[in-house]
Amino acid sequence: MNAQQQQTLEAIRQADAIMALEGFQPTDDMKIVQNAVLAGRVTFGQVADELRDYVAIHKTIDGFIQTRHWAKKGIAMAHLQAIIESNPLSKTHYISGQQALNIDDFEHHTGDWHTLAAWGGDKIEVKRFTLMGDGEEYNTNPYFGDKGIIDATDILRRMGKKPIAPVVWAANHSRAIADIIICNVLTHNRVNSFTLYEFDAWFSEQADKQRVYTLLEQALPKLPLTAQTTLSNWLKTAKETDFDA
Repeated sequence: MNAQQQQTLEAIRQADAIMALEGFQPTDDMKIVQNAVLAGRVTFGQVADELRDYVAIHKTIDGFIQTRHWAKKGIAMAHLQAIIESNPLSKTHYISGQQALNIDDFEHHTGDWHTLAAWGGDKIEVKRFTLMGDGEEYNTNPYFGDKGIIDATDILRRMGKKPIAPVVWAANHSRAIADIIICNVLTHNRVNSFTLYEFDAWFSEQADKQRVYTLLEQALPKLPLTAQTTLSNWLKTAKETDFDA
């Protein structure tokens, strides 16, 4: 993180702290603005100018964020590093989701194939489910414990990537996809972050898929009843799908 980003992040933290003293929390739209500023896609001044023009035309702020080209979801890599500095990575607070699926598995050769997009540099957009565990919105530790959480520091170095922390704790591929599935069934009552055919592309061998199934089946009895039904149905469909057809 450069000096300007650090200065901006500190200003955001101070503003959030002042709001918290008054009983206010930053809205989702404000978080999107903050992340875009930290990523260098826009400045607060530009946001203010665009908002003024938008309100003059539409007489409302509704829809403003949705129409901004800079309002991409996710957080910048620099912001991710700043979060990690304040809440260090551990076996219970770790990298997961697409970010973890793009850490090479030299043993099983599973996972995604968008390494450059996931780990290419400071301008990379870090997506939903990237940070999971203690202190995060999504926490699957009650269902999985620390199963599948690995020290990925040396793996990232082998990939030619600079580790984002002294020790980079991350989900292996099976845990990363199981994390996403559990979060989906708990929050949406369906698996909607990827298709079964994407699952097959990431875990092409039956043995690879079985490691995911085993994790999910161990978590199954700990889930609320509705989520149990949803996950059971997903497992049944996945196991019965002929991916070679």
